[in-house]
Amino acid sequence: MKDIVIVGSGGFAREVRMLIDSCNKVENIWNIIGWISNEPVGTMIDQLPVLGNDEWLIKCNREINAVIALGDGNMRKKLVNAYASNSNIIFPSIVSDTAVVGNTVSLGMGSIVSFNSYYGRYRNR
Repeated sequence: MKDIVIVGSGGFAREVRMLIDSCNKVENIWNIIGWISNEPVGTMIDQLPVLGNDEWLIKCNREINAVIALGDGNMRKKLVNAYASNSNIIFPSIVSDTAVVGNTVSLGMGSIVSFNSYYGRYRNR
């Protein structure tokens, strides 16, 4: 299993946690070790601890997967740029087994494709 942290601890982050749990039922890949949040370290949220804030992740000295589960796209971009200084951080794509992703679609680094989503392109004929 691969260790993963969830950046954020709000509503979308909790949905991403459910998405990861659902993905693990299909193929047991992820070991969610906790949240990256501004809540106090050790606070338990949905039975997972807050490990630290952004600085904790930036200083992490081992390979770690991180999913940025914030609803604000500008903030996600800001965090990716901040985390880029640490080559140990990997941004995997998390894709629900109930999602439909068209064969003409390319998912970028750190994509989150939730339950029953459809990603495809229409071609003009």
